[in-house]
Amino acid sequence: MKSKKVLLAALAGLTIPAAAMANVPQVGYAYAQIYQANSTVTLANVSRTGGPVESRLVGLKCIFPSNDDGALVKVEITADAGTTREQDLSITVDPTFFQQESNGAGQLLSGWVPLNVDFASTLLVQLNNTNLGTATINCWVSYWTSIVPE
Repeated sequence: MKSKKVLLAALAGLTIPAAAMANVPQVGYAYAQIYQANSTVTLANVSRTGGPVESRLVGLKCIFPSNDDGALVKVEITADAGTTREQDLSITVDPTFFQQESNGAGQLLSGWVPLNVDFASTLLVQLNNTNLGTATINCWVSYWTSIVPE
């Protein structure tokens, strides 16, 4: 009887930490810079496999130079490509009303813009400036992925 209790305690000791770790979000962060006219660059390319997954594109942040001359950037988002859950989104980021640094280069800052796009298998975020002017634009995205216990 004592060996059964020891065995059960040992099994519980192994499974409880595994269960606790199974739903811990893994945070991701990606960066890209676009500067050539009529071009596209990949900002994030995330692929998840292996069981039920819960994931979310959380936010976007961009910095434009103070002399951007009216340049804009289109952010193209594809979640769960090729599946019945596929989502295609596109937003154009215009720095007209961004906060400008009071010192340094006077860059135009967007701050973190919440996106909250859920995805289960894939996420592709691209920057495109076709016919949107030319400037050196820096952008970041943040996302998290978490394997949900079965």
